[in-house]
This record gives sequence, structure tokens and C-alpha cells, in this order.
Amino acid sequence: MTRRLCAVLLAAVVAAGCAEAAERSATPQLVVVETGGLRLDPAVIESFEADRDVVVVVAREDDPARALQDLAAAPEDPAADVIVGLPDTFVQDRPDVTFAEVVVAGTERLPPNLGDTAPGAVPITIRDLCVLFDRATVDEGDVDAPRSFADLIGEDWAGRLVIPDPATTLEGRLLLDALRQIAPDEVVPSWLDIAAALQRNGTVVASTWREGFDTQFIAPARPDGPPLVWGGAGMPAAMVAFEPELPPAPTLGVVPTTCIRSTGLAVVPVGAGQPTFAVQFVEHLLTPEVQVTLVDEIGSLPARRDVPLPDAWTRFALRINGPLRPTPRAADEPPLASVWTALLDGTLTTDDATGPDPTSEG
Repeated sequence: MTRRLCAVLLAAVVAAGCAEAAERSATPQLVVVETGGLRLDPAVIESFEADRDVVVVVAREDDPARALQDLAAAPEDPAADVIVGLPDTFVQDRPDVTFAEVVVAGTERLPPNLGDTAPGAVPITIRDLCVLFDRATVDEGDVDAPRSFADLIGEDWAGRLVIPDPATTLEGRLLLDALRQIAPDEVVPSWLDIAAALQRNGTVVASTWREGFDTQFIAPARPDGPPLVWGGAGMPAAMVAFEPELPPAPTLGVVPTTCIRSTGLAVVPVGAGQPTFAVQFVEHLLTPEVQVTLVDEIGSLPARRDVPLPDAWTRFALRINGPLRPTPRAADEPPLASVWTALLDGTLTTDDATGPDPTSEG
């Protein structure tokens, strides 16, 4: 178990009070780690504990790459019994990490092919992301509204694209994945090819989604700066763009054909200390009552197709037809995070890129 998670679990026990902690310490504990932006409603935990002799301890790891790294470092003695919210794209970058086989009720209600990411991984949420642009960029400038990724990384938009860091954020990773998919069918550019094209075009890299959106993209935050495009906006922001009566809709536009879908996964590590309760917890997450609680401010939607959605979410979902899906990288290709980091720190240069230029759609 990692020192960090040990500290989290110890703090949870201390906070419970000595008498209660002594009683609960004799009860089996199920360690659940949240990651990837997913946060479970406390009622979800309480309803699981209600008719079971188990205490659920929830720990937080914001970085899904770190959660997978910790799991790979101690495969025989994992710190978690269940990890929830792992983005499928990050799992694709760690084929060395394996999970216990999980067969639970509710998967028959998932959209087709949603669970193809990794053996044992169970999709529990869906998240669609789109690229937004500031309409003032077009209204006040000398460029046309972008219609594709190729437009955004072309000469007209040089220096105007802001993206979240692809090495550490889901949004940035999905953006590069979508850029890969606009290349001609007969060739697939590497992560380096795509990253190099972005760097050559003066792309601005934000450390987090929030830093990029609040500091770089929203007009009041940059009154004297250049007009910028935001790559990798979350679903709620894109939804606002489709709702003209809601501010700041007049300032936002959605770039067509850029929406990409990712799934948040629940996994049970091989060697989990409470495998039976862990599988039951994953099944609990797929019940309709719990699925509806996973609709949240970061743009997660329930994975099950039969869970009713608020009207606004339903209208937005209908506007995204045939979103792109993350594509597995080639077995001999380094993970995106390592390529991106090496390019930024100078270990690799744009001259090392040898594949097709993703600025061309043909």
C-alpha cells in the first residue's frame, strides 16, 4: 500500500473517533479510490454499506496516470480494492496493468462496444468532449469559423489554440486522440507527429482544464490578449453553446466533427483484499439508482442507456451524433505522456517527427 493512501486511510480512522473507530476496525474495509474527475455521492456509499457487513473507505487520487502507476508498482498488494473513474484513454496507455475479471449485472444495458477498453474493466460513466471557439475571434478577425481540427492547427489559427496538458489531463489526451483520427485512413500519425504539429503552430498548453478555460479562454480574463480557441472543453460548456438562451452562449461556438467520447471505468485490481465486496460495489454502481447520481458538473453521464436524464442533457446528447472514440495506440509506440513530456523538455524535437502532417485532411 502506498504511503499516501495509508495516510488517507489513517486520517479517516482517526476522524471517526476512538470508540467508533475501534468498532469499525473489526469490520471488513473496502478501499475505493476515486480518480479521473469522478466523485461519488456519499449516499452511494451509505446505500452500499446499509445491508452489508463492510465499511467503505474512499480515497482520492486526482491523477489517473498516478493511480495506474501505483497499481503497477504493487500488483501483489494493491492499495485499493476498487478504482472508479479511470478514463479508458489512460488505461490504453498502460497495457502492463491488468485487472481481475468482473462479471456484473447491468452491463447488458450499456451501449454496444462501450466496454472494449480492457479485460475486467466495467464502464460506469460516459463523457463527451467538444472543441469550442470564441465567436469574437471570427466576428472581429479575418478568419473563418473553424470547421475541423485541420482548420484549428492550420496557419490561420496559429498561436490561437489553447489545450490542456495531454500528459496529465483527460481533455488534452482526447484532443490529441481526435487529431490522430483526422489523418488519412491509410496512415496513422504517431503521438510525436501530432504533438510536433501543435508545437510548430504555437499551441498554448494549460496545466489543467480549469486554468486553461478560466485564464486563457474566457474573454474577460484576457482583455488585451489574442483571441483564442479552447481545445477539449467539457460537456457542460459545449451544452451551453447549444442553448442560445443561456449565457455565455453568444460568445461560444462548437467546432463540428470534433466531439470525442470517453468512458469512465470501474476496475478491481488483481490481488484486491476484498474481491467479493469489490465486485458487488461495481455492480452497485451500475444500478439505475446510482447511475443517475453520476451526472455531474464535469460532464459525466451514466453509462446505462435506460437511465432518465435531465431535459438539457438529453437535448445536448441528441446533438452529438456519432462522436469519435479513443483509439488504442500501436503496441510499439511509447505512451502519449512520455512523448509529450519529452517534446516539451527538449529530449525530442519537432524534427524527430516523420509521419504524416495532421494539418491535412486529405
